[in-house]
Amino acid sequence: MAAAVMVAVSRWYELVEAFRLIAGVRLAEMAVAVVFEALSITCFAAVPRQLLWVGGVRWRMRRMTAIAVAANAVAGALPGGAAFSAAWVFRQLRRRGVEQVLAATVLVLAGVLSAVSLFVLLVVGMFTVGSAGPGAVVRPVVGVLALALGTGAVVFCLSRFTGFRRGVRRTWTGAGLRSGRIQKAQHALVRMVDQARDVQPGFRPWL
Repeated sequence: MAAAVMVAVSRWYELVEAFRLIAGVRLAEMAVAVVFEALSITCFAAVPRQLLWVGGVRWRMRRMTAIAVAANAVAGALPGGAAFSAAWVFRQLRRRGVEQVLAATVLVLAGVLSAVSLFVLLVVGMFTVGSAGPGAVVRPVVGVLALALGTGAVVFCLSRFTGFRRGVRRTWTGAGLRSGRIQKAQHALVRMVDQARDVQPGFRPWL
């Protein structure tokens, strides 16, 4: 309480400004925002739930939504919260009987789908708002995501060549032979990839 009072006194102007902004909020617009936020959280929970169902774990939407809301709270409350949030969700899945490889696969696939969705939204936003204002902030983020997706596409294209696959396999095997920990991580990664290949819900559920 003493710390809260000190912050309130030292940041008095900011608190007054925040109160002024909150007092000017229109209830109708806020209600629309709340509805869209609730839909967003629901979708955020529906994706891993669908992946769990494909993996043979039947969860109710209520349980997955509760975990998604709590994970968002962790991500927003801690520095570097996204990493803590992912670790916390993984622990919750394991505590509730989800097999380790399936839990990791669900988190990875849900993260990939989130990144692709974010990329699409940012591209739409960039073309909507133009180069001024918010566009100046959106453009670098879109560039980073486009670079990441482009790099992934290049690696995927190179993987079609036998020589490239042979070189990667040789490097992969050599790293495993030099370190037991790396070899253990390799086995876990192979299992996760196999699990990801098994998680094939079909075109409509993916969409």
